[in-house]
Amino acid sequence: MKTQLHRGRLIDHIQLVVHDLELSQNFYSAIMKVLDIPIITTSEDFS
Repeated sequence: MKTQLHRGRLIDHIQLVVHDLELSQNFYSAIMKVLDIPIITTSEDFS
């Protein structure tokens, strides 16, 4: 399944509070890979 990214009205970003940052990053990285959605940027400033 190839995911198409659209410009226009969409969810720009979300903020999640987690207790285990490394575990959460691994989980969401795997989900995004399965959905074929690239992770555009990450930042240690928010950890």
